[in-house]
Amino acid sequence: DRDVTGVQTCALPIFKAVRAPLPQIDLVPTGGVTLATVGDYIAAGAAAVGAGADLLDLAKLRQDRAAVSENARRYIAAIAAARQAKKGA
Repeated sequence: DRDVTGVQTCALPIFKAVRAPLPQIDLVPTGGVTLATVGDYIAAGAAAVGAGADLLDLAKLRQDRAAVSENARRYIAAIAAARQAKKGA
C-alpha cells in the first residue's frame, strides 16, 4: 500500500466520522481508496468511490492494458461483495 501522506490510515475513520451525523447525504470518498479498502468504504456507507492511482496504474497501462481492465474488474467485484454483505447484515 502507498501511504505517503497518511491518507490511508486516517481516511476511513474520517469518512465514518463525517457520515455518522449525516446519513442522509450520499458521500463519495476519494484519495486513499484502494482495492484493499474499497469494501470498507462501501460497508461504511459510501454511495460510490473515486479510485485513482491504485485503479489506473500508468506503468501497468503502458505495459499491459489487460491488467488495468482486470484491476477494474477486481474493484467491481469488491464493491459488489461489500454491497451484498451490507444487504445481508
